[in-house]
Amino acid sequence: MTDLGALGLFAAALVGAVALGEGLRLAGWRPESTRRVVHVLVGLAVAGCPPWFSGPGPIYVLAIVFLVGNVVAVRQRWMPGMHAIERRSWGTVTFPLALLVALGLCWTLDPSRVYVLQTAFVVLALADPAASLLGEWVGRPVRIGGAMKSAAGSAAFLLVATVSAAWALDLTTTLGAVDRLGWALTAAALATLAEALGKTGWDNLWIVLAAMVPRAADLAASYMVAGFVHGVLNSDNIAITGESFDYGPWRFAPTWAPAFTAAYFDHGGLYSFGRQPETLHWNCAQLAIALRTIADAQPLIAILEGFADAYRDAFVKRFLWRLGVAARDPASDLALVEAAERMMVATSLPIDRFFFAYAAGRGASGDEPGRAFEELLARHRPARALDDRYWSGDAPQAMLIDEVEAIWAAIAERDDWTPLTDKIAAVRAFGAVMSA
Repeated sequence: MTDLGALGLFAAALVGAVALGEGLRLAGWRPESTRRVVHVLVGLAVAGCPPWFSGPGPIYVLAIVFLVGNVVAVRQRWMPGMHAIERRSWGTVTFPLALLVALGLCWTLDPSRVYVLQTAFVVLALADPAASLLGEWVGRPVRIGGAMKSAAGSAAFLLVATVSAAWALDLTTTLGAVDRLGWALTAAALATLAEALGKTGWDNLWIVLAAMVPRAADLAASYMVAGFVHGVLNSDNIAITGESFDYGPWRFAPTWAPAFTAAYFDHGGLYSFGRQPETLHWNCAQLAIALRTIADAQPLIAILEGFADAYRDAFVKRFLWRLGVAARDPASDLALVEAAERMMVATSLPIDRFFFAYAAGRGASGDEPGRAFEELLARHRPARALDDRYWSGDAPQAMLIDEVEAIWAAIAERDDWTPLTDKIAAVRAFGAVMSA
């Protein structure tokens, strides 16, 4: 199918959803009910349409058309199947606005992240109407941030958001069941906060953003567990979908030293190893400040407050994965990770050597200062087989600055690319070992 044909089909689906809403209204349905029908159909159409197109361009065009059209329709009270509800809502305007944001962050920047857009809009399509319907049926709403919300509606949103996010991730990714459930729960919790605090339809936009915030927290966790230091982690070098770029003078920290910096000009430690989670949180806050010009603060604050928990969970999960041990329970897992950090700081044991020496729970010596960590480690069962010859080698795979400079020197001084080729092969082999 050509992009033009896909655009016609997608436009027909959207217009058909609106027409169905008008038809149901004429048949005697209440405006709130017809609005929900349109919301579900349009949200599912948006989530399902990416495979039809070779790129996001046609969808940008259609989103802008509907954005402008809905602004006029809300003001003029046109299309009563969507806009004849008693309360004033900008939901039909923020819906295409959210699509524009998601297209930019999840398709234009990196087509491999389209699944984030699809997951967010499945959640938006199904969980939002479920919360509205059950909240209206049960009643007993309370005022939160200027909007009337109910506990039953929020509970329905959380349940439907979790199930629909897990379903969408199952259809659009190759993540394992545990990973899908973890991402679904995190995204659903943040989206529920945004929905509960949203009013006049702006939750349509914040729900999508809330579903993306865990990606930034996970990126911070991945940096820390790898021992990676970005170097210049400014807000213009990070997207909340989980991408980073413009690494500048990057380094891998040799030891677990929070004050370690990569940038030669970073005399104050602004971009130090240990400050990277804080910096990524600050970067997300700058986006929230920009969005504050068009919306209330409460939903934005709720999303930002979820960053810390999302980071902690992602950090523990990634740490256990690299260590090669299975999770037990949140308290035990966190205690193990904290003990490991204390041990690495106290001993100055290189990060790569630590994960190599204690892989899958091996390497216990019973000596101080590692005894407390080793006792906790013994309670976790191995989650990785160590039958590959890599694990019986003398040293772990690493990429510290001395080696990087030696590789570059061979190229610059002798036009010798062999060290670089060998290093790439070694890193790929290490990746295969860790993925096994």
